[in-house]
Amino acid sequence: MRLLKNLGIFVHADFFFVERADTLTHIRRQYVYLSGETDMNSGIALRRRTRLPEAPKGGLIAGLLTAALAWPALADHPNIIFILADDIGTEAIEGAAWPNELNCHTPNLAQWASAGRSFTNARVYPVCSPTRAAMMSGREALRTGVGGVLWPQTSSPQRELLSLHNDERTIGEALQARGYHTILIDKWHLGWDDAAGVMPGDQGFDVFHDYRDTLPLDDPLQVGDEHISLTVDLAIDAVENRPNRTDPYALFFWTLDAHERQGDGSPQNFKWWKVHSDLLPSGENYYGPGNDNPRNRYRAVVESLDTELFRLLNSLGVVDSNGNYRRNSDTIVVFLGDNGTPRQVSTFGDRAKGSLFEAGIRVPMFVFGENVPSDGRIESRLVSAVDLFETLADVGDVDAGDRGAALRDSRSFADLIGYSRSGPVREFSVSGRGHPDDPTQAQVSITDGRYKIIARGGGAMLAPLNSDQFYDLQNDPPEQRDLVRLGMSGSERARYNALRDEIVNHWPIAMNVRASNQVDIPLDDVMWIDSRDRQGTATLTLGHLAPGDPGEVESRILARFAVDRLENLLPPGKDVSDIVRAQIAFGFARDSGDATETDTGVIAIHPMTEAWSSSGSTRWSDIVNALNGGRVLGRVDVAPHIIPNPLGSQQMGVPMPMGTPLSFGHSNDLLEQVLDWHERPWTNDGVMLSVEALPNLEGDQRVFLMNRAVIRLTLQ
Repeated sequence: MRLLKNLGIFVHADFFFVERADTLTHIRRQYVYLSGETDMNSGIALRRRTRLPEAPKGGLIAGLLTAALAWPALADHPNIIFILADDIGTEAIEGAAWPNELNCHTPNLAQWASAGRSFTNARVYPVCSPTRAAMMSGREALRTGVGGVLWPQTSSPQRELLSLHNDERTIGEALQARGYHTILIDKWHLGWDDAAGVMPGDQGFDVFHDYRDTLPLDDPLQVGDEHISLTVDLAIDAVENRPNRTDPYALFFWTLDAHERQGDGSPQNFKWWKVHSDLLPSGENYYGPGNDNPRNRYRAVVESLDTELFRLLNSLGVVDSNGNYRRNSDTIVVFLGDNGTPRQVSTFGDRAKGSLFEAGIRVPMFVFGENVPSDGRIESRLVSAVDLFETLADVGDVDAGDRGAALRDSRSFADLIGYSRSGPVREFSVSGRGHPDDPTQAQVSITDGRYKIIARGGGAMLAPLNSDQFYDLQNDPPEQRDLVRLGMSGSERARYNALRDEIVNHWPIAMNVRASNQVDIPLDDVMWIDSRDRQGTATLTLGHLAPGDPGEVESRILARFAVDRLENLLPPGKDVSDIVRAQIAFGFARDSGDATETDTGVIAIHPMTEAWSSSGSTRWSDIVNALNGGRVLGRVDVAPHIIPNPLGSQQMGVPMPMGTPLSFGHSNDLLEQVLDWHERPWTNDGVMLSVEALPNLEGDQRVFLMNRAVIRLTLQ
């Protein structure tokens, strides 16, 4: 017998306990929807599942049971279920918005997509960890430092340094601050070390169940106790047994499925596994003679995921036995793939997971449930994984202060799903891919939804963006016609140039090779100086050492550009009235190599109001307050730890070898300042680069730049 809290009645429930010596803390409890026999050798319940019958419409007990299954959240703060499916691309899901070239059977996902809003232009990173970090923080990979897959075998301290740092404000923490009970089930993949404070329990989640704990219970040779079933059990238990049933909950069901499993421990032997026929209601013979191959095994796993997601939402009272949304559940459901389908089974081969082609970074996404229009509309507006932070914060009505003070790249699409939206609409989406052995070969892509560039974007010498490919996604969805190679019309070239010029605002280490309509103003003088009056003109020191300590030292960089040469730099027939955009870029030298290195805050560029010289006559007291009232001409936030190649072919850091351009983005204020310096050259005292110390962090918060920099102007 089990007491249903707040209802004052008892309802009979069967309890099934499963224990193994190595997982004694993982006890599964099923209150309904569980029958069958127990394998006495393994101690695992072998379940035969069928859909729950619809609860009776009438009667006191029936009504109370329905209420118990779907206890309402606080008014105007719906429960949130965020389902992140691993390795499911647009060719692996049914629904009007996606082609499903693999002919996977996902009737539940298709039904729920048709009951809400589907997104055909949802974009992610080509592998899992950067996508997850972006969703958690609302910040792109170059800000968080999570630029590639985080491998547990990476040695310390690199493993901890490359994780999602616990000083990042996560969407879990933001929802917690709003009163949500937060739960993360299965795959985190943003850190591996409890002691380092980089696991979900330290990053905003009240409950966390790790796939490393449940996966050993899933023997690929013994069907009937699949990993997906175990994790659904844990999710149901975590929601139903949260401490206060009147609190709204946010369930992040980030399932490992349909990711392949490692077979005998060797990297070459990855495989998909057999799942029980009860999880395959389509009746397709995936494992029959001539059918048993990796693609069909993958399809079977996808179908089993669809089946068990129905059980999850049905058991939590979100959908009824026919899969229809229960309005009294007060729950919104988001479904998203974390990257494209694995290339071993994808119809796109090497252009699938791991690539920056559409099959690697465009994924299925839909939202249904509370407040979401049930018209089944298919949305083409550009959205990105990073946008989930602001969108879920808007759904949960999280105060701006509880979202954190860091620069965020997230753009809410809450207005498309029935909620008020904060901030601007996304105009461009960027994604990146590291290189396992040579960070100068890292790639970046940017799209406006119609046109798309893929280029090399992580190299050295202030101009690495090359090897361009350019596609018209509307007229060439398979990306077979590279317009850089085949030639462009006038309108296509205009879009190509605009996208190339835009990349640096979203991927600041990918500055273009100077185009014919661009002019570079070179440095006239440059130096660094610190609060102890040490200074120099070689490698430029920037940031704080030991902030908050009595011995704290702050370093700044001063730079002046030869704006007086502008007339001679402009091409024939052009004058200053033709300048439409301006940006500053410095060459990156290195991150701090100090053992106490923590992070570097946002680097801001301010116009100077005092004269200075690198000859040795300038003192800290002369320049410390010469910031022109705090006016900012550009800013950039670099990753906490820049380790370009920490573990050879296994681990990739942020692609920033020496000489990588660090762009501060296009700025109208900078453009106005350049024009003012041109008009009144005697006021050109240059710019100052400064960093605000990060609170609650000690150690070394410095970064080092080269004495190479330009102001790049784009002309009409």
